[in-house]
Amino acid sequence: GNLGHFKRDSPKLKNKDGGNRNAQGWVYAMGNVKRNGNAAGNPNSNISATKEDDKSEGKQVKDVPIVQDFPNVFPEDLPGLPPARPVEFQIDLIPGAAPVARAPYRLALSKMKELSEQLQELSDK
Repeated sequence: GNLGHFKRDSPKLKNKDGGNRNAQGWVYAMGNVKRNGNAAGNPNSNISATKEDDKSEGKQVKDVPIVQDFPNVFPEDLPGLPPARPVEFQIDLIPGAAPVARAPYRLALSKMKELSEQLQELSDK
């Protein structure tokens, strides 16, 4: 397919029983097409296929339990749930930077002294 091709635009295909089988969810990635004019007929062409399932497909807003508890908040004409989208997340690291070496919380000075004494007693045993 082309960039910007959505699975909802995929055609429905006939299955062997003559009924319609929904082909949505199949995404094809093709390469080597410009260089090799007969890429579709050449089994050695660089063609790969992957299937991407949309878990939100078929779900309606009314199927979500929390929505059922608050019917006045959600409009009746809401068409459905938004499609599942991939989330891109990254943390950029600074080369050569060390992790922050700091206590997750600070003790009061008196508590720190008491803890230090207890640890010293335990290590002396």
